[in-house]
Amino acid sequence: MRKIALIFLIILISCSKKQENINIEKNININWTEFNSKDSIPKQLKYILQAINGDAKIADKNEAYEATDNINDTTIPTRQLRMLARKNENWRLVYKQGGIGTYYVYIQCKIKSDTLYDLKTGNTLLNLENNDSISKFISNKALKLTEIKTRNK
Repeated sequence: MRKIALIFLIILISCSKKQENINIEKNININWTEFNSKDSIPKQLKYILQAINGDAKIADKNEAYEATDNINDTTIPTRQLRMLARKNENWRLVYKQGGIGTYYVYIQCKIKSDTLYDLKTGNTLLNLENNDSISKFISNKALKLTEIKTRNK
């Protein structure tokens, strides 16, 4: 009888730990505030866009952008904002890069006291449209991030 009670107790504890892990995973992205406009991009991230592509032009999510390598209109940006989010001092920016083989570019950093820290980037063909998928891809190492050194380090 003790063995059965012990087995039942072990099963109960392991199930509660699994439920706790599931709840932790669900709560990962709760406190992210999402922004829907390129006008919400902090100036520090605009500098990064400038450094990556030579200009900071980016289209909003519902605006036209040059998605192909056939550039017909040089006034249209070659990037389109897909997601911008903030959680405390942590920022995430995702955009689609047009050209041969459209892909997503992911940028994450911390902005404290107007200074940028812990800058990491990655590019992928994976669909990076929301915080849940981004967190999942990072934790599964499907989205590989490269740390970029800044003068603050």
